[in-house]
Amino acid sequence: MGKRVRDGNQGCKVPGCDRKHKGHGYCYGHLHQIKRNGKITRPVIGEYEVKTCSVEGCFEPFKARGYCSRHTYQFYKYGKIISAEKMKGLGGRCSVPGCERPRRSNGYCEPHNQQFTKHGKIMNEQIAERNGVSISNGYVLLLKKDNPMASKRGYVHRSHWVWEQNTGHIVTPPEVIHHRNGIKDDDRFENLEIFPTDRDHQRLRHRKKGVFGVIKGGVIS
Repeated sequence: MGKRVRDGNQGCKVPGCDRKHKGHGYCYGHLHQIKRNGKITRPVIGEYEVKTCSVEGCFEPFKARGYCSRHTYQFYKYGKIISAEKMKGLGGRCSVPGCERPRRSNGYCEPHNQQFTKHGKIMNEQIAERNGVSISNGYVLLLKKDNPMASKRGYVHRSHWVWEQNTGHIVTPPEVIHHRNGIKDDDRFENLEIFPTDRDHQRLRHRKKGVFGVIKGGVIS
């Protein structure tokens, strides 16, 4: 009898595989497995075993060395997994007792992680919630998320808010609020003055200092 030849319409001989055979009775995928591994490693093509991070409590996809991408970064940077113990049973919360903020990094919430990064330890276990007031470069900021000129964090300069409340005018760039007495946190309405551009604002400041000449943005006259 002659050797049986499989035609192109016959399927792969691996049970459950409905692909057309490519060679030796196997489809292209199973034939590749045979050539590479000497056996069928995955009977069903397209189904892969989803490996997860080996750190207990972490279910992120496997990346390298048995870890997810975040824990792989920790391993290469610190030589160990520093958040392994902190992640046990946290349920996505900060590992500091009594802190209910969501976990961001190293097992801590954002404020506690900043302490850990800066000091190497947790300085204060309890961090008060923001009261809606912040300081930036000496200026007072207020948390006004509904204000159309609020930043990404939801803050606006208190001087801008005071001007808006007293005049009904929303301060928009390139307008600038000037403090008459030079004290950045003195946001009394009578201490505020508005300029159409920063160039006009800088011209006033230089005239008060008795400086005349060329500045960034133009010539002072």
